Amino acid sequence: MGEYINRGDILNLNMKNILILTPLYPASDLPATDTPVVHFFAKEWVKSGYNVMVFHYVSDFPSIYYRFASLFVNVLSSKVGFVVRSHKIGEKEYEIDGVHVVRIPLKKYIPHSTFSKSVMWEAYQKTLAYCRRQNFVPDCIAAHWFIPQLEMIQMLKTQFAVPAMLVLHGGGDVLKSQYKKEGEKLMQSVDLLGFRSDAIKRAFEETFNFKKPSFMCYSGIPIEYLQSRKYKDRIDVNKVIYVGNLIKRKYPLEVLKSFHTLGDRNFHLSYIGLGREEIFIKKYAKKNNLTENVHFLGRMNRLEVQTYLRQNGIFVMISRDETFGLVYLEAMAAGCITIASKDEGFDGIIRDGINGFLCKSGDFEELALIVDKIKRMRESELLAISKAAMDTAYSLSEPQVAENYIKMIEKYTL
Repeated sequence: MGEYINRGDILNLNMKNILILTPLYPASDLPATDTPVVHFFAKEWVKSGYNVMVFHYVSDFPSIYYRFASLFVNVLSSKVGFVVRSHKIGEKEYEIDGVHVVRIPLKKYIPHSTFSKSVMWEAYQKTLAYCRRQNFVPDCIAAHWFIPQLEMIQMLKTQFAVPAMLVLHGGGDVLKSQYKKEGEKLMQSVDLLGFRSDAIKRAFEETFNFKKPSFMCYSGIPIEYLQSRKYKDRIDVNKVIYVGNLIKRKYPLEVLKSFHTLGDRNFHLSYIGLGREEIFIKKYAKKNNLTENVHFLGRMNRLEVQTYLRQNGIFVMISRDETFGLVYLEAMAAGCITIASKDEGFDGIIRDGINGFLCKSGDFEELALIVDKIKRMRESELLAISKAAMDTAYSLSEPQVAENYIKMIEKYTL
């Protein structure tokens, strides 16, 4: 575990060129906080000998949208939990970690809506033109998110007779609300479904009855976090850490409330991240004489976060609307007793009481009971959970997850 994929072990010689479609992809002129999840897979496939070409379809709104966003960018970003783009992004062709990327802006007037037929046709023509310029003929299509990838899959399959896979980052509400009856027809072009979490899979299957092969498409933890698997010999349950944006849907205040509910003053709670909820956490701490127990460390890079995770015994984030939550995996890799949200993106990775704990999103009273349970556990029990957490994280390294992804494509579509 933790070694890069041996191309000879997994490569189907009939599949060499992978075409990726996505609405989110990192670039030097985009916010660093834009999720790099698709790039995690792409760069690992390149290391394994595949040719990968990414088409990043980015929404292009009227100028007035960006003028408004620029005036309220800080307020909007802290509220929604990601950096709101306040300027237009142009067409661009570039390379990152050996991955060839083409960014194509698509005109749109209403956020979260579908694109017009004429806009989609123009994007399709540009996609074909870039492929021809690079002499790139895909052996498979791997798409993430519904809009506009679902429509683009159908269009591209008229040109390339290759299997297509779609990874869902949500439960299918977009398919129902935006595509309506057309959605079922579009889904016929998809040969394999990937789900980013067990919760997303359950929500989708409860709503739709598509008989498609499927697999779990989890994120992987960067290999640099897994260089030495040194199990902890002690768990300090009084040192607690939260890592994430300090926004309402992640319930950072409720973490502090849970300790106050217990009447526990023997704890040190560290927050890594920024957001408007910091104001309310500080007010609550001051009102309840907990100021000395709470520490705000601001925003950090991922390697700095790892250092702090290793120094703490418990990691807590009981957020809602969490697609996966890679930070949970990072906490487990650091040996933390990890408390995640029940029925959210990480449910399915954590087995309650075995390699971590699950709590209802935002429920500080249930969280208090879990923390109390942890504090009453024997050291040997805590160390066993910490070890199981680290073992789980090591089984989900970026190379390992990327290998599983490819194997699923080969198994079900070729």
